[in-house]
Amino acid sequence: MRNPFDFPEMELTERAVRVAMKGILIAVVFWLVFLMCALGTGLWILGRSLSVW
Repeated sequence: MRNPFDFPEMELTERAVRVAMKGILIAVVFWLVFLMCALGTGLWILGRSLSVW
């Protein structure tokens, strides 16, 4: 374990990168969930309209 007060700028950048990556990961997960929901709803509507025919 290295001294956190050795390079405060480096430490801040690492923390910022970690936070940014976590934010991107959360955004991607939410986007995937939204995409799945939209796809499922679209398929469900398509299936219902086809079954009506």
